[in-house]
Amino acid sequence: MTDPTIRRPPGDLAAFAAALFAAAGLDEGKAEAVGRLLVRTDMMGRRTHGLAQAGAYLDQVERGLMEGAGEPETLRDTGGTVVWDGGYRPGLWLVERALHLGFERLPRHGTVTVAIRRSHHIGSLATLAKEATDRGYLAILASSGPHTKIVAPFGGKAPLFSPNPFAIGFPATEAPVLVDISASITTVSMTREKAAAGALFDHPWLLDHEGRPTRDPAVAERAEQRGSLMLLGGEEAGHKGFASP
Repeated sequence: MTDPTIRRPPGDLAAFAAALFAAAGLDEGKAEAVGRLLVRTDMMGRRTHGLAQAGAYLDQVERGLMEGAGEPETLRDTGGTVVWDGGYRPGLWLVERALHLGFERLPRHGTVTVAIRRSHHIGSLATLAKEATDRGYLAILASSGPHTKIVAPFGGKAPLFSPNPFAIGFPATEAPVLVDISASITTVSMTREKAAAGALFDHPWLLDHEGRPTRDPAVAERAEQRGSLMLLGGEEAGHKGFASP
């Protein structure tokens, strides 16, 4: 039986993860970045988005759904604003690359905005925002995956929207401030983790297909009569409002 108290240095874990991703088909730079950032995510306590994602990422690479080579295509570049087509390359690698591009251009432009379309999963936004705060910069990250229909609109039953995660990070005197939130009350990764373990949420943070609050994460995993994640606020606080274009 595996001893749960066994610990490994972060560098060793990152190197092991990078070797797995390289074996699956990511090129060296992408494999290194993904392994390193997933381990950092675990070290920051966001375990649903750390190495717990490795199995899903490896599967996506092997099925050709995560591109393992090449560079993002630049669709527009005005200096202070850049638009990339990520071609479904690893999201952690893409966003880290975008941040470093911004760091290089900040002395000239003051602020830099990078928009990326067709990125693969970008993991923990707080982990990426820390790249900026470690250098004394402020970062704002927003993500929306229109293909991830898991959140029902307020008053509705059918899952139509992404959780739309959002993060802001800024340096402070003793430690950076890192805020990482979403429009849903829980995450897709946490829901899948609990469903796989046969565990219930402590509170009713999901809706079944009839729009009834439930603690059962399995409702969001069903192929038919699928449930959804509750919007931020849940039963206790309620949603602050809803609008659509």
